Amino acid sequence: MLFRSEEASHSRRRLNSNDGTGDQLDPGTLEQLFVKWITSCNISFRMVERDEFRALLQYLNPNINTWLPATHNTIHGWIMRTFQQEKEYTKLALQSALSSIHFSLDLWSSPNSHALLGIVSHFTDEHGKLRSLVLGLPELQGEHSGENMASVFIDLLGDYTKSSCTLD
Repeated sequence: MLFRSEEASHSRRRLNSNDGTGDQLDPGTLEQLFVKWITSCNISFRMVERDEFRALLQYLNPNINTWLPATHNTIHGWIMRTFQQEKEYTKLALQSALSSIHFSLDLWSSPNSHALLGIVSHFTDEHGKLRSLVLGLPELQGEHSGENMASVFIDLLGDYTKSSCTLD
């Protein structure tokens, strides 16, 4: 995930009021770092609700509660918003590719027995750099046949060929 806090178009409200000394934190960067930590380390969304975690962060910055959400529902929203933003950036990168776009697919079973189909695009970007971007990791329902995998692949490609919205 790239840092794009300065490009985020949504507004953030202060979750708690205080004397304003917590304003030195950039809420966009906090959100991005929090999302990256949660998703990369497989942390429960409910971690933000833990008193011990909040105490640690408050020790590091006494004004953290100004910007740190109180519930896991906000974290879920942050992650979904980040996912949609990254998907839009991926669409733009694919649209500006200098080369043909090639795809690789790999099917495997997760430790909890879900069949997952990894779909990755490969292309040369507008700067001449070879890029590989993950497009999706959908669960495959039913048979592990080529026809079933092709159907899932085509559905996923449909998500990337729909017109992109402009990112502000």
